Amino acid sequence: MDVIPGTFVPLLIEFLEASNTDPSATLGISRNELAELNLEISIQQWQSMLKRSSLLLSEPEIGLILGSRVKTKHIGIVGYLSMAAETLEQALELFKKYSPLIYMATPLQIREQAKYIDLVWGKNGYMAGPLVDEFFIATLVKTIRNLTDNEELSPIKIQFINPEPENINTYEDFFGCPVLFDREETIVRADKKILSEPIKSYDGNILRILERAGNDQLKSRKKTLPTIVKLREIISKNIGERNLDIDMIARKMNVTARTLQRKLKSEGTTFRSQVNDIRETLSKQYLSETDIEITEIALLLGYSEHSAFSRSFTRWTGLSPVEYRNLQKQTS
Repeated sequence: MDVIPGTFVPLLIEFLEASNTDPSATLGISRNELAELNLEISIQQWQSMLKRSSLLLSEPEIGLILGSRVKTKHIGIVGYLSMAAETLEQALELFKKYSPLIYMATPLQIREQAKYIDLVWGKNGYMAGPLVDEFFIATLVKTIRNLTDNEELSPIKIQFINPEPENINTYEDFFGCPVLFDREETIVRADKKILSEPIKSYDGNILRILERAGNDQLKSRKKTLPTIVKLREIISKNIGERNLDIDMIARKMNVTARTLQRKLKSEGTTFRSQVNDIRETLSKQYLSETDIEITEIALLLGYSEHSAFSRSFTRWTGLSPVEYRNLQKQTS
């Protein structure tokens, strides 16, 4: 089950009460049950809470609003780890490492380019929907501003997988940058220069203590990660291997191929579809963001021949790799 900290719930309760709304009636949960939600709740529960609150208050941007009000106490150990970091770069590294403690539905990737850095969440894993996604991205940006004590600090660009809302002005006002929707990945893009921003609350001793506690929690959490998340992480690390198949990946996951197939089926997917999805995502990234030759991209993705890669890419997108790269250059 995908879970998040129960410490997010008081944030929602405070907002509902400030809006003169009874949290218990709005969320359909008794006050006693609300009081017990202090450790972890499922991402599905959080999604339902946000939806009910949004509909009752006619507040479609409730995820964004709540995220903009987040404090360290709401994020738990991940927030305190970030506070103890020396620079924003270290804080983001810690955030990536320990992000499963606050949001394990979709793993975070960090991609570095010459002048900017992308924090990326793909389509794999549980699709939590606009309210949850907007809450977590707003939480991330607000936390970065809190850590650097700079409310004006803004990304270069943000994009969401979800459909475009009726009014994007609220989003661009909060994030302070262009916000795009209906994209293939959710991305927060920032200037690499901000990585050197110092964290005012840096404390190396506290950091070491918190890392030990965080590692213990992470070990416990990884035991409950959905199979698809573990699978994609291992496939991504081995995508260039010529002998990439379900037997190889199953061995790395310490299960039999048959057990892996069964688990993937229960999560509504297959090994081959996950390999193809990762190859498609990476190929689009290489073609749009680098000048790597197409023959080399084919090798990086585990294809023995350029022609096989071209056929696969055309099947995925309806365009050849050359056509796709040219189109990206025209629209960038």
